[in-house]
Amino acid sequence: GSSNEVKVYEKTYGGRNIRYAVRTGTYAAFKIERDSYVRTPNVALLTEYVSNSYENNTLAREEFLEETKNSEKNWVLANEKGLSPELYFYGYIKHGNDFLKLCTISEAFNMDLAGFIERYGFGDEAMQENIANQLFNLFDEMPKKMSMICFDIKPQNTVIKFDQDAEGRPILNENFIIKLIDWDADWCRDYKFLRGK
Repeated sequence: GSSNEVKVYEKTYGGRNIRYAVRTGTYAAFKIERDSYVRTPNVALLTEYVSNSYENNTLAREEFLEETKNSEKNWVLANEKGLSPELYFYGYIKHGNDFLKLCTISEAFNMDLAGFIERYGFGDEAMQENIANQLFNLFDEMPKKMSMICFDIKPQNTVIKFDQDAEGRPILNENFIIKLIDWDADWCRDYKFLRGK
């Protein structure tokens, strides 16, 4: 996406090959100032003089920190409920001397659903039905298991893992798996706030 960079690596660990995706923010999320972290200049640095307002189209500091906390909660819960690829790490890493970037490390899938459709179409009828059923189950489980509504569901935020035959075509077997990614709280929210309205 436009806000992240993703690189895929492979490593042998514990006697097995693990493919993992490292997703880092394009822009730093925090600036390090002595012992505290504040929002970075990349997204209009907020100071104590800017509070509870949307100046320069950015969130106020408290709202930004709340969104940051909720994003982590979303990613961890999606992992626990089996709706996302396995999550190995969610946190912030140093970028240069003065900044922190968001970083997630998760199980790598072959590609996103948009790339799959572009390359292979939807496959035969059995594959089409499998894709539809897996998507239906994910969309059904999201509100049930996570009490969550996501407003940025699209093929690019849906990933697919599959084995390939000798010609490189996807094989429909137990390893043909679809999951959702990008659980950031700017687009994925607990829907409890809608109750009673």
